[in-house]
Amino acid sequence: MVDHLVELFSPPTEVTDADLDWGWEEMLAASIDRIPSELQQDPLLRAALLEAAGRIHANLARYEQAVPLLDRAYGLRQRQLRDGHPGLATTLVWLARAHLDDANPEAARSLAAHGLEVLESRSETRYREATFDLRFLLARAARDSKDPEQALIELRRLEKISSDPTRGLGHKRVQVDLSLADLLLELGQLRLALEHCERALEELHQAWVPDARKLTATLALRGRILTELGDGLAAAGSRSEAEALSRIFEVAQLGLAGELWLDAFPYALEPSWTEDYDAAFQRGITALQSKRTDDAVVAFEECLRFAPDHPVCLYNLACAHAIAGELDSSLKRLEQAHQHGYGLVQGNLLAMDQDPDLRSLQVDPRFDELKERMNRSYRLASRRNSTPRTHIPAAGGESGALLVVLGGDRNQVLASAFDRWCAIADAIDAYLLYIDGLQFGTPSAWIAEIDNFLDDPWAAEESAATSIRAFAMEHDLQAGRAILIGEGSGSPVAFDLALRAPGFFGAALLLDGVPLPSADATALALARACNSKIRLLIGNQAVLPEALADLSRTELADGIQDWMHSGGLDASTETTPGLAVALSTEQLITELRRLWEQPQESDE
Repeated sequence: MVDHLVELFSPPTEVTDADLDWGWEEMLAASIDRIPSELQQDPLLRAALLEAAGRIHANLARYEQAVPLLDRAYGLRQRQLRDGHPGLATTLVWLARAHLDDANPEAARSLAAHGLEVLESRSETRYREATFDLRFLLARAARDSKDPEQALIELRRLEKISSDPTRGLGHKRVQVDLSLADLLLELGQLRLALEHCERALEELHQAWVPDARKLTATLALRGRILTELGDGLAAAGSRSEAEALSRIFEVAQLGLAGELWLDAFPYALEPSWTEDYDAAFQRGITALQSKRTDDAVVAFEECLRFAPDHPVCLYNLACAHAIAGELDSSLKRLEQAHQHGYGLVQGNLLAMDQDPDLRSLQVDPRFDELKERMNRSYRLASRRNSTPRTHIPAAGGESGALLVVLGGDRNQVLASAFDRWCAIADAIDAYLLYIDGLQFGTPSAWIAEIDNFLDDPWAAEESAATSIRAFAMEHDLQAGRAILIGEGSGSPVAFDLALRAPGFFGAALLLDGVPLPSADATALALARACNSKIRLLIGNQAVLPEALADLSRTELADGIQDWMHSGGLDASTETTPGLAVALSTEQLITELRRLWEQPQESDE
């Protein structure tokens, strides 16, 4: 089917001047016209393509075009399948929805009822979602048909279904609660309406990534209910929050807010010598491509004066020496590249094995030995990163709290870091997930290049996020009671991940590392809506990115705090003597309790 879609929705083979003026509407219309003639022998594929085109029009609110296409798709399927076949149900969902959105509730009601008859005897899991959607459309159609009592009956039934954990439809509860709150407001049952609205808000806040549009709509609905209840102050606050979120999301869609927040970052993230480094690096690449090995060596040696441990420069030097036949020098530079994490970047080992610039070295047994050590380091680091250490608290974790520690850099963390975090987890009855970074080299365990992280933070986070999700599925955790702790270069990763999943992480504690402007505006807005808390502790001896290394730690902490506040975050910073990661167990427990607003127990 994918091949058919690609072919059908491609421009004409012979492109004319008129074709260049085509928009998506003309291309879609022309493609739909081709479906009947080109797929006569496969009516079910024709039906699938017609339905896909109908869905596109329906999503664009082009109901005059959507309904006929979905009707044709349904007719084709009905002729090919028996009348009660469950394959008809998905088309009926879309057809009923299109009629309902096109202000034709009676037609939608009839279609939804027919779809429920089709699925009446089907209890398989794969049909539960379609059954739910049809019944929800039936409730909407009843309300639009001025039959609120029947709509209430259907929604109460859906409330029971979505609350049944055996049905696997818990993700639908917000949709039901929102609809119930809105309907109960119309019926004048204000307290019940507010109860369902508050429950929807709670569900949205607890989602791993809250639905931005639903969150905005729920806050606006809450404001309307509170107004009717006479609580003008709370209503104004709720409406104000909804309006603020709406504005932020509008700006986020234009891609502006993220850029503004990035531009507002108070410090340069690139060292002052970046332009000189880039120029020398480009000269080296050009010389290497032209096999001018002496010039390449001079250029890359100049790069190393700026960044002595840069693994890519060291690798390129190895290539230049190998082309010149200087195998000992090539191996020396390749060994240095390995020591500084070159082989830990996915794809680098394969590229090295196939690089024609290293051909003279690839037949040397020493190259095979080095390659095996690099492979072993990569496997070990990947296993350490993807298989975190865990700890169940002595009290059993009844609080549902979770500490996720992104283990720090080799030169900054204590040797007994994991054991110390276990003691902290026991003291506050929290589960512990301790994830080591890949150890790209001193001083960074988590981030090879700041620019690469800003361009694609998920590449550094994905393995950790996968481990966290898996752990969360296996344990009884309370959303919002998870805290992300970043040590050293794990701090920007923890910061970004906390903003991306504010429903799950209530806070982030950053130790001896600096948050970076990697999150987009939507993530920032959701973190604000979920009241995410950020606490940054920077030790006077913390090793920071070179561009920030000369700043006083107090100046840095104040600047970062102002920047986070400019994004609307609940954030605070503080400097500590020595290293923040070396704070006492009692001090770290105090910091965590403050983030949870959990009172300390009396010694008495």
